[in-house]
Amino acid sequence: MLHQEFRPTHTYFLGDLFHSDWNEQWEFLNDFLAQLKGTEFHLIKGNHDVLGPEFYRQSILTIHDQPLILSELVLSHEPLKSVPPGMLNLCGHIHPGVRLAGKAKQSVMLPCFFQTPSHLILPAFGNFTGLAQVRRNERDSVWAIANEKIIPVLSGTSIG
Repeated sequence: MLHQEFRPTHTYFLGDLFHSDWNEQWEFLNDFLAQLKGTEFHLIKGNHDVLGPEFYRQSILTIHDQPLILSELVLSHEPLKSVPPGMLNLCGHIHPGVRLAGKAKQSVMLPCFFQTPSHLILPAFGNFTGLAQVRRNERDSVWAIANEKIIPVLSGTSIG
């Protein structure tokens, strides 16, 4: 498990952690996180984090209702419209995907990391979310995820 390998002191979830009203999975999640000693878990709330405040107060998670600044990073659920100069907005929400096209008109849509000069939009940690195709310009970078590998999508690659 990645947590045991890297032993982070803080783990940040960028929203949409629990896409549901309360059910027993909420308790299972909190019990699981409590077993990971030495890590403080944070949730920057997203539009699908809809549990009542009492559940969040009783959770092992530290809850953030607003974007969180960590050094040169601004953590948020949705991409921020304005990012202070010299900072990078680390966010989710969009579930970026890139469509790679072949010469024989075949294509595949893959989840990806999408970076602009002021944002790094992370892929979803799941298969049920769908993908929103990103459009890259010359200042953007894309890294596709395929077969448990992260692959840079070079600017000359046929996408979309």
